[in-house]
Amino acid sequence: MSAADIRTAIAAAGLTPPERIIPDGKIHRFSTNGTRSKRPGWYAMYEGEHRIGVFGCWRLGIQEKWSERSTSSWTEKERQTFRNILKQAEAERTAGYARGIEVARRRWEAAQPAGDHPYLTRKQVQVHGIRQIGTRLVIPVRDADGEIQSLQLIGRDGEKRFQTGAPAAGGYFLIGEIKDRLIVAEGYATAASIHEATGLPVAVAFSASGLRTVCENFRERWPRVQITVAGDHDAPGRKAAEATGFPAVFPPGPGDFNDLATTKGPEAVRMAFEQRPASGFPLIDATTIKPRSFDWVIEGVAEGDTLSALVGAPKGGKSFFAIHQACCIATGSPFFGRPVRQGPVVYVAGEGQQGITRRLAAWQQHHGIEIPPGMLFISARAASLTEPDTWEAVSGAVRDVQPVWITVDTLARNFGPADENNTADMNRFVQALDMLREVNGAHVQTVHHTPRDAPGRARGSVALDGAMDAVYVLRRNGEQIEVDAPLLKDIPPPGPMLYTLETVQLPEIDGEAASSAVLVPATWPAPAERQRLSKSLRLALDTVLPAATFDDDGTASADIEDWRTRFYSRHAGDTADTKRKAFTRARQELMNLGVLQEIDGRQVLQPAGNALVLQHIQAGRIIEAGQSGTFCVRQPGDLA
Repeated sequence: MSAADIRTAIAAAGLTPPERIIPDGKIHRFSTNGTRSKRPGWYAMYEGEHRIGVFGCWRLGIQEKWSERSTSSWTEKERQTFRNILKQAEAERTAGYARGIEVARRRWEAAQPAGDHPYLTRKQVQVHGIRQIGTRLVIPVRDADGEIQSLQLIGRDGEKRFQTGAPAAGGYFLIGEIKDRLIVAEGYATAASIHEATGLPVAVAFSASGLRTVCENFRERWPRVQITVAGDHDAPGRKAAEATGFPAVFPPGPGDFNDLATTKGPEAVRMAFEQRPASGFPLIDATTIKPRSFDWVIEGVAEGDTLSALVGAPKGGKSFFAIHQACCIATGSPFFGRPVRQGPVVYVAGEGQQGITRRLAAWQQHHGIEIPPGMLFISARAASLTEPDTWEAVSGAVRDVQPVWITVDTLARNFGPADENNTADMNRFVQALDMLREVNGAHVQTVHHTPRDAPGRARGSVALDGAMDAVYVLRRNGEQIEVDAPLLKDIPPPGPMLYTLETVQLPEIDGEAASSAVLVPATWPAPAERQRLSKSLRLALDTVLPAATFDDDGTASADIEDWRTRFYSRHAGDTADTKRKAFTRARQELMNLGVLQEIDGRQVLQPAGNALVLQHIQAGRIIEAGQSGTFCVRQPGDLA
């Protein structure tokens, strides 16, 4: 992979790449948007036998690795180098935050007490310990220990931004003195209106995503204080307040409590907080809950206001399936004969935006249908959905579009710096999906990989499978792609679906030929003739599978000596010579059938080459199709 390729990868992540890549294994900073004064982007490149490295953006929570070859083939030295790069990057980020915090504290000390300001006048609130630098109001963002960790700056027009390089997540600003009750609100104007109307202390959380963290931090520090959330009177505001798990109070009409104060007066705000707050754990009388009909987005496949996962092996066709769903919904076209509810679609693309645009062009050309303007939106970069600061930005974008379907492709590229094997991190990712779903009741689907040893479920923490309303498993068998739904909570199973990819030649791009592919229905193969494999051949298949190891693309290969030992141990022959001859004949027969070949001394299994062999393997086993018709196969008895 050349430096140009690395710059392309950085650009594909939605960042402006540096003009020059230095392969010295050290962290290098760069601007991600062309602004030379701010450099939240970073990369490190190591040039040994092969080039490896990592890049990211601390402002956006992006962290991605790349390599000239598969990471599974890295040497131990390369793995250690990569770990060292990550440690160095974390140290740089920590040091960067420390510098940002120091700048924030110096700016706060230099700021003057706030005076008359258009924002305060427009919001009809007073100055409560905030300051001013030039034309901007300055509000300190404090950490759990009360120390300044960042600043929020508000312009004359109400534009808000945080101190560059300083962490704002989880921070607060307190108006008033805590005694026996505390209100937690999103913004300064709302908090000031509540305090002025009630006299109660109010903590500013600065965002909807920060409400829960601020409430929990105050609960830990003041366990006897009654904490109430001041929510906004709209669906996202109510969901965010209720998600904290703390009691909540809402204005009687649309908007927030600052809107209530400016339209109805402080007395209306005071009366709202004299009422008993809504419980953070509401209970509903079961007799009042009525069953509802299915709210299909894709009839018989996916409902609105639910979560799903589309999982499969790498390079198995998942994105083609996801693109086909998105295009059908955006255009109102039937999904392989199934009616859809037409509506806007948001596609959060973690990688390959250029590839997605070609696939969209291929879909429109193949079907002769143009996607209407304002119906399908592709993100310019990945979203670090395990970081609460990102939730607010993505939720705001989704709120503007009001989609009926949201695709997050892939989980790994939109997971941020967290660990997908960690249950807490996975729960935080699921919480982000829930927040997107709750904006307007869209169906939210994340695209993810399957582990090599368990191809029927999503890779990483099982918390993902448990949180989904449906899990669709995609398996590729040569040219055919089978999709099934083994995990469904409340809808009848749609049954297995079979497709194939058809190449579409696109118009030339900058004088070069271009092509992509589209998903089209496939015909289920006729059952194999009813005949039996020889006993030795069945034994050979049953013993080569548990001896196999698997590459990233699902290719299964076995060491011949391991295979031979397993075969001998289960063969009924009386002598070693009998077992040797049986093994040799069975191995040669598999080669003759075209389902086994020897590559670099290893036995590579390709069962799709023979229908009878494939039928034997499929009986009672879980199969994950690889890119070339090879398989990852697991049978509980074989693994004992």
